[in-house]
Amino acid sequence: MKKIFSILTAAVLFMTPVSALTDTEAKEIAEKYVPAGSTYVETETEHGKSEVGFVKGNYEYEVTISSKGKVLEVEKDCIKKAGGKSFVLTKAEAKAKVKKAFKGAKITDIEKKKTKKDGCYYEIEFKTPAYRGEAKVNAETGKITEYEKEYN
Repeated sequence: MKKIFSILTAAVLFMTPVSALTDTEAKEIAEKYVPAGSTYVETETEHGKSEVGFVKGNYEYEVTISSKGKVLEVEKDCIKKAGGKSFVLTKAEAKAKVKKAFKGAKITDIEKKKTKKDGCYYEIEFKTPAYRGEAKVNAETGKITEYEKEYN
């Protein structure tokens, strides 16, 4: 009988979900990773991770946080078209924009892309000691219109 009780107790403890952050706690952590003045949209918690959404101007931001409060990923997405009408910037100029925006970034790959949806842009992969990422640089204006950072 004691054996069965011990096994059941262990099973219950093992199956008890890890406590997640409250929406307020997740929002407070995420606010440090988005531009000042961003508007909070919502927090979704699933599988022990909180995804906190914000908007500001033409951009949506999503910050993914572990149940322990560690930021795992930050994304910035352009709500409208991410690229320009033509390729004005060179690859070297696009790389320089990413290196300036993400301190310590080492470029690992760059692709010149043109799509109907997003127009002309450079897709640049990079890494830093703290995270690896990907950015879209508008080939006409040089503006970083989207990015994703995955923390180590």
